[in-house]
Amino acid sequence: MSSDVSLFKLEDVSIAVGNGIVLSNINLEVSRGEVVFILGCSGVGKSVLAKAMAGFLPLAEGSCVRNKEVSLLGFHSFGLSIELTLEENARLRSLYLSSIEASKKTLDDFFHFTGLSDYRHLKLGAVPSTLRSRFAASLYMFHKGGVAVMDGGLSLDAGLSDTSVKAIYDTVISNFEAFVFISKKRPKVLSNISKCYELSSAGLRLVLP
Repeated sequence: MSSDVSLFKLEDVSIAVGNGIVLSNINLEVSRGEVVFILGCSGVGKSVLAKAMAGFLPLAEGSCVRNKEVSLLGFHSFGLSIELTLEENARLRSLYLSSIEASKKTLDDFFHFTGLSDYRHLKLGAVPSTLRSRFAASLYMFHKGGVAVMDGGLSLDAGLSDTSVKAIYDTVISNFEAFVFISKKRPKVLSNISKCYELSSAGLRLVLP
């Protein structure tokens, strides 16, 4: 896979929330095949950056070029219904499948792989928040292409081994053309990072490579 095709670019960006500028001096380019990690302390504006990248917040200054769809893998489970069971929510995400039999097999594999089989018939609103986060992120196994932005508030590791968590990360990442993870600490199972940035009040600074 070529890594020189630009999929997403922020240039001289400032982001405002309410009447105040929260982030400024943001410059970031993500190319095909890259796994980008952005480190930031609590309260620095990590979730603001993630939402702006996906188009949920407007830019106060600067430009944003999205050559591919940008999906936000967020803690708040966008597009899911707390009144539906986990299986019903997952089935809605996999409607592209050609038959009920194929869909059932895919869902069986999905729930086994993510360690959520015991919860598949519970309503999403009745499931603990850590498991709800894992479910919401894992649904992106059904997604293909574009850029994924994962907000660090998302928890995958409750009750799972490091090996299982790494398998979920690797599977989700492989379904996208590029992956951006924003958090206050790097998950030990997140490997193959192409670039690492530090987010602060001064902007975004490249620290690796």
